[in-house]
Amino acid sequence: MQHVRFPDHYHRFLHYHCAALLDQLVHSKDYRPGLKVFTLVILTSGDRHKKDISIIDFDPKDLQGNPLGEIDHKVIYICPKYLDKKVTPRAYHEWMEAIEDSLDEEVEESNYIHPEIQQVFKLIEKDQVTPQERAKMFDEYGLEEVKREKIKEYREEGRKEGRKEGREEGREEAREESARNLLSLGVLTEEQIAQATGLTLERVKALKVDIGKSATE
Repeated sequence: MQHVRFPDHYHRFLHYHCAALLDQLVHSKDYRPGLKVFTLVILTSGDRHKKDISIIDFDPKDLQGNPLGEIDHKVIYICPKYLDKKVTPRAYHEWMEAIEDSLDEEVEESNYIHPEIQQVFKLIEKDQVTPQERAKMFDEYGLEEVKREKIKEYREEGRKEGRKEGREEGREEAREESARNLLSLGVLTEEQIAQATGLTLERVKALKVDIGKSATE
């Protein structure tokens, strides 16, 4: 389960998936793993693409898009936040609702009819999902909210400062000050800070170096 949203999470879980495939080859007589590997990535706080279900399908396809049926392995990214009952296939509805419902620890089990989902709830009740794991999921919601609020706050601060100065120099200085504040906060990547402030990535990296130097002086 994806507890913290990283900019590279699509690549990250593809790497984990491939590692699981390679691990099987140690005891395999050929390059066909004995087990089919399905990696389910649950994005609990959302994603920039805003898709309910996304799939990496390893099966070869012809030029008309028809699968050859040779490789079953898949990476499936699931984001309950974007469940759309008009678009999302019906088979996914109850599972995605159960995932979303379980995050606030106030599950109404009678709403779910699939025995497999009831079994998942029983596992959670038996603490096979640890409090630490739950805490990470809840922290993710809080972290994302902090990111959104701080970006909004520093953008507005930069606009006000820019208007006050009335010059490009003033606006640039305000953007850099916002970037320094976000870097000090430590919850955004350099790329996200560049996007939020309008600075170049190179300038954000330079400011980070300056902050590091100041901290050691």
